Amino acid sequence: MSERITSDSQETALAQYRPYSAAAVVGLLLSAVSIVAFWHPILWCLPVIAAIANIFALRRISHFAPELAGRGLTLTGLALSLIFGIAAPTRLEVVVEARRADARNVALRWFAYLRDGEPEKAAQLQLEPRFRKLPGDDVWAYYRHQPKGPEYMEQFVLARSVRNLLALGKQAQVRYYQTEVDEVAAHRETMMQLYAVTFERDGRPTTFFVRILLQKHLQGDSASRGWWIVRNDLVTQPPESWAETESTP
Repeated sequence: MSERITSDSQETALAQYRPYSAAAVVGLLLSAVSIVAFWHPILWCLPVIAAIANIFALRRISHFAPELAGRGLTLTGLALSLIFGIAAPTRLEVVVEARRADARNVALRWFAYLRDGEPEKAAQLQLEPRFRKLPGDDVWAYYRHQPKGPEYMEQFVLARSVRNLLALGKQAQVRYYQTEVDEVAAHRETMMQLYAVTFERDGRPTTFFVRILLQKHLQGDSASRGWWIVRNDLVTQPPESWAETESTP
């Protein structure tokens, strides 16, 4: 009697057994591997491929229902592929925006010093951070006692963009316009940003642009010291996307 019950239970189990869809297993594995999409944008295609594989598996399971199992695996894989597919680009965008914001803060400080009539402090931002004087130091004394300090400051204040900003003072309204270059090399990052400077002339808003080139070390002791301004250029021709209502000098 005992053997008969065992035989019946085995037959029932065999009758209820449904093989897992191979497509569901493949889709889940691809979804798990899609976590590498966080490493590099070129790998963003993996979550897309995984999502397609899981959708195919769902359709296959539905078509052969109830013979095939694996719907739960497929839904899990699809959820993972969607999470990784959305999170990887979002994370990169957050990191990129944070870098650009750091560079933007340095550039806006540079503009603020010039608006406040403090070119010596603005000039400090055009030195690598390790060579700058501390905020409480007498910066003018530093330039006076450096062999090439006076010549450097003279060249700095005679640059067209600096000269215009010093002349405008607090009349200048500065706003970030766009990032034109964002490049990361092995040892250094380069950022080129464009800023619009607006002031009133004859009762009308007048705008010119200043292009700021910034760099930052990515290795060594200087890596944590931040950005410095390599070059600034006056741009009198507005970008094509600039509103036509603005006028330029």
